[in-house]
Amino acid sequence: MTLRRAETWAFCEGINQFVLHVVIHQPWEDKRPGVNAWFGTEFNRHNTWYDQAGPWMDYLRRCSVMLQRGLSVVDVAYFIGEDAPKMTGLPRPELPKGYDFDYINAEVIEQRLQVKEGRFVLPEGVSYSLLVLPPSETMRPELLAKIKELVEAGGVVFGPAPERSPSMENYPACDDVIKGLVADLWDGGRVLTGDSLDGAFAKLELAPDVVCPQDILWKHRRDGDTDIYFLSNQEDAARTETISFRVAGKTPELWWPETGRIDPEPPFTAAEGRVSMPVDLDIHTSVFVVFRKAADIQERKAPERKPPAVLAQIDGPWTVTFPFGEEMFQQLACWTKHANDDVKYFSGEAVYRAAFTTPEAREGVVLYLGEVNDIAVVRVNGREMGTLWMHPYKVDISAALKDGENHLEITVVNPWKNRLAGDARPDVKNAGTFTSQKVIKADADLKPAGLLGPVKIMVE
Repeated sequence: MTLRRAETWAFCEGINQFVLHVVIHQPWEDKRPGVNAWFGTEFNRHNTWYDQAGPWMDYLRRCSVMLQRGLSVVDVAYFIGEDAPKMTGLPRPELPKGYDFDYINAEVIEQRLQVKEGRFVLPEGVSYSLLVLPPSETMRPELLAKIKELVEAGGVVFGPAPERSPSMENYPACDDVIKGLVADLWDGGRVLTGDSLDGAFAKLELAPDVVCPQDILWKHRRDGDTDIYFLSNQEDAARTETISFRVAGKTPELWWPETGRIDPEPPFTAAEGRVSMPVDLDIHTSVFVVFRKAADIQERKAPERKPPAVLAQIDGPWTVTFPFGEEMFQQLACWTKHANDDVKYFSGEAVYRAAFTTPEAREGVVLYLGEVNDIAVVRVNGREMGTLWMHPYKVDISAALKDGENHLEITVVNPWKNRLAGDARPDVKNAGTFTSQKVIKADADLKPAGLLGPVKIMVE
């Protein structure tokens, strides 16, 4: 499939593939069993969350398209060595923070790698500033001869010298060839060595591509004149971090893949070939920082922030409708703590209903659900406002508000684990689910389930 470049999220019409999962089950509404593979994540109509998966798939589609645009920007190629069998190597010495790397094998080095303007370049256009050799005592003469050609063409190589050939071809002359090449490259100081790569990057005058906390993962791609950085918060907490990028002459934009929203003018400062900016990241949130516009300013200040104003909190009572009947929750609580085993071990859809009075504000009114496990579909006065599948579980409900009493309906969906654990109990006679591989036992820890809140109506 060919993906054509476009300037908005409208181009994100990619196709995603998924693997299957161990679960074989009979949902409440469908008693036909489905047999699936015993690995990966099941993805078919038997998923409890199948009907609500659209927004999550939109997120995956947007990310997939963005992460296929252009080429990876990578600073280091680690040669994996010639041992067999060998699929990947070890990044030794350890790569300093702020840089990215690829692994590269002998065949690619010998047949496809060239040096242009001091960088190692592959035919597709991916390039590297530094080639790192592994701590190995052996290397074939043909490969070392190619590395010598790359060094003579201006490529920078780092690593220890080999001592002999791993092959018996042309033995013992092959080892003499290795020693001669080593004398030229290493004894002549043409290959860098040491315990760390810091000196190599200093020699190259190559600053880190991204400066950020270690628990923010990132990738960098370049599509023509557009730089695309993908950031992912790995913490179970919201945070604001100042992140610095190795970009000059361009202003940043924030592209949020879960909604498709683009912030074209976030605050930033630019100096000495770098752009620094504060980035707000919620729990496990990801964002694309896109540089595609030439900079006409060196700084953009953040507007004054005001905390959201809480208009109301909906504490209950809540009427919660399960497929087997209706329960009254005087206050929000986890299903797994319920006295009724049908609720405690329930997996699937349950609908929460409550009412609230129209707030005085009619614009920027946001419904915050607090903690949800795991997906929620929000309707206000019968109008669907959105499907929420990640933090911060909020949605603007301004357009659906009416005078007087408003009716709130939240469909909450959790996955199959709790039901599988419940059906695995020895006293259960007519279990509605089963698995080909007994991966979920009766004593398995139950996954938090349901709407836990607090549910608040706020103005942002």
